[in-house]
Amino acid sequence: MNRYKKILSLSAPLIGAMISQNLLNLVDSFMVGRIGTAALAAVAAGGIVNWLAGSAVMSLSTGVQQLAARRLGEGKNAESAHPLNAGLLTGLLFSIPMAFLCSHYAQNIISLVSDDPDVIREGTDYLSITFLAIPILGMNFCFRGYWNGVNKQKVYMLTIICIHLANAILSYIFIFGKFGCPPLGTTGAALGSLLAPTIGTVIYFIMAIRSLDKNGFLQRIPNETIQSLIRLSIPNAIQSILYALSYTVLYKIIAMLGTNELAAAGIIINFALVCYLPALAFGMVSTSLVGQSLGAKDAEDADLWAWQITKLCACALTIMSIPFLIAPNFLLGIFILDPVVVKGATTAVILLGLSLPFEGAVLVLQHSILGAGDSKKVMYISTGSSWLFYLPLAWFMGHTINWNLNGIWTANLILQIGLAFIYALLWRNGYWKSIKI
Repeated sequence: MNRYKKILSLSAPLIGAMISQNLLNLVDSFMVGRIGTAALAAVAAGGIVNWLAGSAVMSLSTGVQQLAARRLGEGKNAESAHPLNAGLLTGLLFSIPMAFLCSHYAQNIISLVSDDPDVIREGTDYLSITFLAIPILGMNFCFRGYWNGVNKQKVYMLTIICIHLANAILSYIFIFGKFGCPPLGTTGAALGSLLAPTIGTVIYFIMAIRSLDKNGFLQRIPNETIQSLIRLSIPNAIQSILYALSYTVLYKIIAMLGTNELAAAGIIINFALVCYLPALAFGMVSTSLVGQSLGAKDAEDADLWAWQITKLCACALTIMSIPFLIAPNFLLGIFILDPVVVKGATTAVILLGLSLPFEGAVLVLQHSILGAGDSKKVMYISTGSSWLFYLPLAWFMGHTINWNLNGIWTANLILQIGLAFIYALLWRNGYWKSIKI
């Protein structure tokens, strides 16, 4: 029972942070939905493209967490911030030119997802600003990885809640033109998404400067730390880029069904995030605990942590799926004003609910393998299943047999069931116990 208490005590701050992000996503969707369906579709498409553009630098978070957790388990507290230093430096060198390049070509990029002129116009305004936030998000994710790796999830939780509150307030002011500001629509939503993480980055640096001087923060970065981070992060980055790109292609597949379907898909994915992000919190805890146990040379303890967290997460997502199964119309109607759009997305929401327990198990076992240091195997499974299985099946079910959104989420249900069994078998194999990082 004490082990479950530890899991919950470490997960609770992360779940709180993730819930705040869920609420922010839903609040943003609610506000943008008041502008119109095209704006909602543009922000949905823009969000996935922005994720793709920033996925490589944000993937540094996992490498930072893997190394920080392992160093903590080895008792090397004075070196625990070295991975954070390496992540911040590497992320900035890569992300700054990427941000300005993407911002300059925002219209060309959004045109690859949708050919609707209204969506392109709104999406260009949105992306040209949000792309500039990529370096800021990269730094935020490195800090997230560090705090989670050393079991200080509360620091991350408090900071991310501040970021999300700032985003909600700023988006409200800029979107609707409050307190003397002109109404800026989707441009206003983008400004909120740029300024709020900037505030969070300042908070992170202030807290780190005050508390991490004994852990090597902003001090010498050993070459072996940079090498280890790059070695771990390259597979993470490839996985993140290809995974995000697969979702960009998925959005293109959905956009070919129509603008209404694209708008509805954005809401359904926000629903998924309501459960996905808390499950990700459990996964990040598993990454830390597995890494710390292996650092202490206790592979059996690492094994037990992974299975216990998997069971807890799957049970939690089963409970969270209930509203999607019993009240899909009501939930969709909160965010989508057109009843035709709501009707076309109802069954897809139910299918989403059925897939959630399996997705929870996938996330925890996947992150357990990352905690053990095997980024490559996760990369192969994640990217291979998306590109070789999910996207072809989604196309076939969505377009060829004309199941539309129902086909997209049927394919997702099949994918999650398959991945849950693959990762369970892989973890049970035990090969990961001898990996060194």
